[in-house]
Amino acid sequence: LAAGISFVLSMSWVIYGSISLPSTDSLSDAMTSMSIFGGGGPERKLEQSTIAQLRHAKSQYQGWPLSVRNEETNFELLRHAGDAEDVGGRTVELAVPSFYVLNSLRSAFFDGKLLTRKIADFIGSYTSEAARKAGDITQRTIFVSVISYRNAHCRDTVDYIFARAAHPERIRVGVVDQIDSSDVSCDVPAEPCERNPNQALCKYRNQIDVYEIQSNLAVGPIFARHISQRMYRGEWYYLQIDADVTFVKRWDVDIVDQFERANNDMAIVTTYLLDVTDEHYNAETGLAAHQSRYLVCDAGFTGIGQMRRLRHEKADQPERNSHIEDSPQLQPFWAGDFSFSRGHFVLTTPYDPHLAMIEREDEEISMAIRAFTNGYDNYAPMHNVCFNGQASAAADALMQQLQEEEDGEESAVAAKQEIYSFKEHADKYRGKYAASIMRLLALVDMGADGEEWDRTEEEKYGTGRVRLTAKMFTCFGIHVESKITERKLCDFVSSGMMHSTFLDHLRMDGMGIEYNDFYFHYHELLRVHEGW
Repeated sequence: LAAGISFVLSMSWVIYGSISLPSTDSLSDAMTSMSIFGGGGPERKLEQSTIAQLRHAKSQYQGWPLSVRNEETNFELLRHAGDAEDVGGRTVELAVPSFYVLNSLRSAFFDGKLLTRKIADFIGSYTSEAARKAGDITQRTIFVSVISYRNAHCRDTVDYIFARAAHPERIRVGVVDQIDSSDVSCDVPAEPCERNPNQALCKYRNQIDVYEIQSNLAVGPIFARHISQRMYRGEWYYLQIDADVTFVKRWDVDIVDQFERANNDMAIVTTYLLDVTDEHYNAETGLAAHQSRYLVCDAGFTGIGQMRRLRHEKADQPERNSHIEDSPQLQPFWAGDFSFSRGHFVLTTPYDPHLAMIEREDEEISMAIRAFTNGYDNYAPMHNVCFNGQASAAADALMQQLQEEEDGEESAVAAKQEIYSFKEHADKYRGKYAASIMRLLALVDMGADGEEWDRTEEEKYGTGRVRLTAKMFTCFGIHVESKITERKLCDFVSSGMMHSTFLDHLRMDGMGIEYNDFYFHYHELLRVHEGW
């Protein structure tokens, strides 16, 4: 164990950092404060009505593959998150696909309670009725959500998704492509389909939906992700990535196998992606060069005053091999780079369309807390199934490096590809940023008391009712009032201690970890805090 951390084993309780045990009364109070699904009358009616809604949705979206292009007459208007105005001074409204199931709900899916196994099993499709009857796991469908901001490699990523899959027939891709008129569209293949019909954008055209937005309307990843989630149509699995990614061969079989090894329907396999370099990726075999990956476990408060908030940076996360041999490894936080889960995650924890100009680090903490309170558990993958960047681009970078050495710095600067960001529009939407941050923090119980904030659809886009935010803060050493975090949490996570300790309380039906079964308080003996 790392210096400065205590470990106590008492009876069936594993307490890491805290030597206090819960009283019977405190456990009873915790159970009373949670809205956990039971077997009573109202709960049973809620389950039945939810299944009826899911059954209706399935009747609307029959067959495979599906495409929202066939639903354009049923699109609805979504107010732009940044309150952008058209040339006439009217607030821009985007015509977007209707949400799967959620549009008929006034509040959170299943009232924010823990999904029952019956409901979870009802969510998810197969490529055919024969595959469903056979329970063929290789034909369970996967929805891949991609957002792109002026990224010329977007179509290459789509090509990798299908070309490297063992079962491309089960994959649907939904892209939100935020582009300028001079940019390469993710919807246009590199060559005409008549000349090269084997390109993914040609061969799998019916399994790809690309929603284009003018780049000047881009207001950050959250709004774009929300629109992408609207293209979800009841697939079994949900994968979220960015627009510049290289996949390994048979990635779909690999990640599904990893997920199923967790034996937890509420698992989210999530990580920051390693760069596609020779160190990490073998271009000859199309496979990972080693088994290491990032754990997402190191978070801290940054900023000053009301803008001081919890975040975690990619550069601060440990990269190492897993201590767990036969499954993904539990970790406390969530990463936007790569997130693989059951499809019901889209329904229980949808992206908030009322947030503008939010950076990824704030998006990630918000989603981690919302997922936790909805009953989900974050896991680091056993190994990576994709990498950040394009394999061909890695070779180009090497050639560019050689060119730099030969021609000098001036030609190297000219040769570099321009990198775009939605932050280019910061001045245009400056007035929305402060209000959005205030809403984001308040929705996850990290805002300042007494502050006014936008409460639009707060039940649908706020925290769940399965676990309290206070439980997460206590378990992972987060002090919201003083805005500090306990350090060395990564030692507890990377050692496998979190994994072995918490998984003792995985529900028998595989519907997540029952945090009300135990009291856990992470802290250090040597209180070394940032800023102290």
